[in-house]
Amino acid sequence: MRFMVIANPRAGRGRGSKIIPVVREFLASWGLPFDIRVTEGPGEATRYAHEAALSGYDVVVAAGGDGTVNEVANGIMGKGTILGVIPCGTGNDFALSLGISKDPVRACRTLVAGCVARLDIGRVLDRYFVSSVGVGFDGTVAKEANRSIPVLRGAAVYVLALLKVLLTYAAPRMRIRLDHKSISLDAQLVAITNAPTYGGGMRIAPEAIMDDGMFEVCIMERMGSLETLYHLPKVFKGTHVRLPKVKMYRAKEIWIESDRTVPLHMDGEVTEASALHFEIRNQALPVIIGRRDRLARQAPYAAPTAGDDALGRQGISVGLASFGKVEGR
Repeated sequence: MRFMVIANPRAGRGRGSKIIPVVREFLASWGLPFDIRVTEGPGEATRYAHEAALSGYDVVVAAGGDGTVNEVANGIMGKGTILGVIPCGTGNDFALSLGISKDPVRACRTLVAGCVARLDIGRVLDRYFVSSVGVGFDGTVAKEANRSIPVLRGAAVYVLALLKVLLTYAAPRMRIRLDHKSISLDAQLVAITNAPTYGGGMRIAPEAIMDDGMFEVCIMERMGSLETLYHLPKVFKGTHVRLPKVKMYRAKEIWIESDRTVPLHMDGEVTEASALHFEIRNQALPVIIGRRDRLARQAPYAAPTAGDDALGRQGISVGLASFGKVEGR
């Protein structure tokens, strides 16, 4: 099995550059065939991943944050190539949802001793996304977070950005269609998710299952600044879903029209739009995962424990082959 590691050195305010030698040493110690490519700018991870898939690499590993994972996933979609993740970004919500450690050595162990599962993947604005899209308030917060204080990471970045946005944000009027259900409201935020968390651990959709073929949708009606601030801690626990102004839905296809162009984040990366159409591809992305509690079905194989090197080396070969990736090429 051949591994291509695509590393973003700027991920996590520079943490990505520090994990590259760790990854190189670990994979070499296991005797695994691998290569590493380092990105220098936006879009390169997608191109490198696409080239790796066409060149016959069995696993393409995103070493970076959720944005890097997004780019790599877009590069390998439809190629039968398996996605691996070594999280070193600001939020790392995709990895968090799948039991992949932020510690680079433990994350590398998951690559060789985890299991492969087919996860759902969303599509909007002609791009795939692996975790979530937040429209409106949280998109504006993500936009602010991307230029926040460099020493902060994870949820602290998003909390600081949120406090800044609270002072000026005005909820847009949105028309939302969830499969066959239509809603019109002044929406504080609309989150379309495949994973249960975003923003570095905020449990925006605590019941989300990542391979059931359905989006989990959180819609929050307009709230005042103080009201939003008061309820913010509930999002970290997932108890915001009990609020009268919060409604949770599940849908396969979603349309959103806003009365003005609004910021949105897609796996943490920010863009803007006034009309959106979401589709989900059920179990279309093969991923090496650390645990199965966010899956509706069992993964195709259970790899051996990381503590047994010899068995582990055998397990990764047998496991990936039994998954069907090589057979499909």
